[in-house]
Amino acid sequence: MHSEAAFDGHNEAAIDGHSEAAIDGHSEAAFDGHSEAAFDGHSESAFDGHSEAAIDRHSEATYDGHSEAAFDGYSKAAFDGHIEAAFDRHSEHSEAAIDRHGEATYDGHSEAAFDGHSEAAFDGPSESAFDGHSECAFDGHSEAAIDGHSVATYDVPSEAVFDGHSEAAIDGHSESAFDGHSEAAIDGHSEATYDGHSEAAIDGHSEATYDGHSEAVFDG
Repeated sequence: MHSEAAFDGHNEAAIDGHSEAAIDGHSEAAFDGHSEAAFDGHSESAFDGHSEAAIDRHSEATYDGHSEAAFDGYSKAAFDGHIEAAFDRHSEHSEAAIDRHGEATYDGHSEAAFDGHSEAAFDGPSESAFDGHSECAFDGHSEAAIDGHSVATYDVPSEAVFDGHSEAAIDGHSESAFDGHSEAAIDGHSEATYDGHSEAAIDGHSEATYDGHSEAVFDG
């Protein structure tokens, strides 16, 4: 009701009083007063006032004010404010040597081997394998696979991702929820909801609603 929008392939659109969004393949989009998100294959996106996340396979993502995580094969990831882990088979970390056959301990009880077939535990109950097909648990109850097709959980109640109620898969075709009620798929053809009522598809040909009543098509 208060926003202006240009809906052709290259224009920008303001979806609320503070946000601006260009929904073509290379544009950036802000979905609230503080967040910015670009949903093409190489863009970064912020899903709350403090977090930034890029969901393509080569990007970096932070899921809270202190954590950073990159989910491609050569990236580094920190899953809480103090623990950092490099998931590249050849990377190095101050507390861990991440070669193909190495083992790493991140606290007094955890052990991790980061070669292609190894398992790794980041706390006492958890086990995780970081090769292309493995599963990994980042706390006592969560399981997560960080390869291109896996799902991830980052706290005890979540079967998927970024808070106690959300579910998310971080590969190019998965769905992800960034708050307690929203679900979002960040690949080029997926649908996404950014709050409890909105649904949006961010590819070049999709439809998107950015509040409880509005609908918008952002391609030509």
